[in-house]
Amino acid sequence: MKVTAKDRILNFICKPTLPFFPFSLLILVGYFLYHFIETKNYLCLGMAILTPYLVPLLTFRFLQLIAPIKEGPSFFGEEKFSPWISSFRLQQIYVMFPILERMLFFIPNLYNLWLRAWGSKIGKRVYFLPGVEVVDRAHLEIGDNVMIGNKCYFSPHVVQVRKGRFFLYYKRVKIGSNCFIGAFSTFGPGTTVPDNSSIPSGSYYTVNKSEPRCLMPDY
Repeated sequence: MKVTAKDRILNFICKPTLPFFPFSLLILVGYFLYHFIETKNYLCLGMAILTPYLVPLLTFRFLQLIAPIKEGPSFFGEEKFSPWISSFRLQQIYVMFPILERMLFFIPNLYNLWLRAWGSKIGKRVYFLPGVEVVDRAHLEIGDNVMIGNKCYFSPHVVQVRKGRFFLYYKRVKIGSNCFIGAFSTFGPGTTVPDNSSIPSGSYYTVNKSEPRCLMPDY
């Protein structure tokens, strides 16, 4: 694909800076905590708490306005700017410190709102157990009345090396309404789970699949 001036500008800005994004967040949190200790200003404490959530989210939403992630195959790590790898780096803080998202489960439905804020479509009466991991928070679609078991893993992307180039396939994961998703299940890009499904524990969906391979026996 043709490399544009926008690609060059975004690569010039993002490539050297985003690898340090998690470290920058820690510095910013430390700055607000230091000022809270010094001044007893509770606004600083609030900013320290909200920074790991709001800064990645708002940066991601801004980047999506400029260069939205497109579904389908692509290559990254080249002159053509990759919105996905940039968004992935913005979300790395939650891989390093999963406790940040676990804390959201103390307030009912807050995790659902969190995913919606990133761009996912989450229906009514959707229940996540705290061990759930969503890698790309913007591309998950779940219907109404769904329960998702512990340690389920949702990844709308898969990465391979093809002829020395990093290949990316990216597609939204879709779960229908009135579904039960058993614990330790994995969902790859393009997964579609029909309405009224009961997925056994340990099921494994590969790319663009609507039927799982079950790695564990059903109860």
